[in-house]
Amino acid sequence: MNTRKILVTSIILNIAQILLIIVTIGLARYDVDYGRGIIFGLVCLSIANMIITAVSYIRLQKTQYQNLVSSMKDLEQLNLTLRAQRHDYLNQMQVVYGLLDMEEFEEAKDYMDSVFKEITKVSRALKTAEPAINALLQAKLQMAEKENIDLYLDIRTDLKNLMIEPWELCKVLANIIDNAITALKKQDGEKKIYITIKQNQSSYSFEITNNGPKIEEAELRLIFNQGYTTKKETGHGMGLYIVQNIIKEANGILELVSDEKQTSFTVNLPKKE
Repeated sequence: MNTRKILVTSIILNIAQILLIIVTIGLARYDVDYGRGIIFGLVCLSIANMIITAVSYIRLQKTQYQNLVSSMKDLEQLNLTLRAQRHDYLNQMQVVYGLLDMEEFEEAKDYMDSVFKEITKVSRALKTAEPAINALLQAKLQMAEKENIDLYLDIRTDLKNLMIEPWELCKVLANIIDNAITALKKQDGEKKIYITIKQNQSSYSFEITNNGPKIEEAELRLIFNQGYTTKKETGHGMGLYIVQNIIKEANGILELVSDEKQTSFTVNLPKKE
């Protein structure tokens, strides 16, 4: 049960206990000692639930703040990238104009090819209505590029009717993509990640596929367990456990298939009605 549900449950319990206290006060007129004992016990339970409610609320606020900070960092980086791209645009056009003026058409074409590739790296990620998702995808594109991994994006929906909070979806996508990048670091040759985001009438589908090593059957049975990790460093083993919990709370479906050719995570999340 997540923090929000604990908070709601605690509030309901507090209301129920207040009603019980009122009823018990009425019954206490018939047996004073018995009534006082019941009232004392209910008051203690009510205080305990109030403490639980307060702690849950603080945890909820802290989690939301951390998610917001993470999303803001990605958005800030995306903004810097876009500003740098806009700043370079005029200089690049001047170079192209100069080459054309000197009738160096082949050089101008080659230069434009490199400029076009650089522009499309950013525009590939800017296809949804959720700025946080766009920023996350752009950040992962840059991360994959640093590791010499080819990351391909195929976005066929604007995600306007998400049931889940954008930062929760960011955690899901970030953890799965990070796992794919980590898996590909271990192998030589081609390193590829394919991310497909699409929709049907009732749900959104997110498929993250990589051509990394196969996940063995024994590991598949444990990979979503809390604390399970194959990494030697401390502090790992929570990512996919968190992913599974977020998807479960959103009434979604998570599937994992792995063979010698590729490993694929597929997440299906219902749309808002």
